Amino acid sequence: EGYIVEKPFEARWADFRYCKWPTSILKSKEGERWSESTALAEHFAGLNRGVLEELREQRAPSDVVISLSHFLPRQELLPEKRFLITPDIAKVVGSDFLETQVREAGSGLHVFGHSHLPIDLTLD
Repeated sequence: EGYIVEKPFEARWADFRYCKWPTSILKSKEGERWSESTALAEHFAGLNRGVLEELREQRAPSDVVISLSHFLPRQELLPEKRFLITPDIAKVVGSDFLETQVREAGSGLHVFGHSHLPIDLTLD
């Protein structure tokens, strides 16, 4: 009596409810929850590979690279879980693949959104 039963994260988060992802990228390990899979992050990182290769070939040492993403490029940019609307938000706001690619691009400045929190941090 009086207990609140919270729905699983996948049922609460719009990315899982409203987006229709191709089944070819929804492969996950047996027993793994969909929100724990890196399949989507891997898919989107794969879309950047050609651009990164082209950048490597054409970039002059004096060129300044400014990168942009919807998602956070580093987990440290997300505040501690106690400040979040839900601790599960870390599953959907960024990926390690993105950080690797920003570093590979040699970005001097990276601009991002999607944190759902007003935040301004400078990290090396």
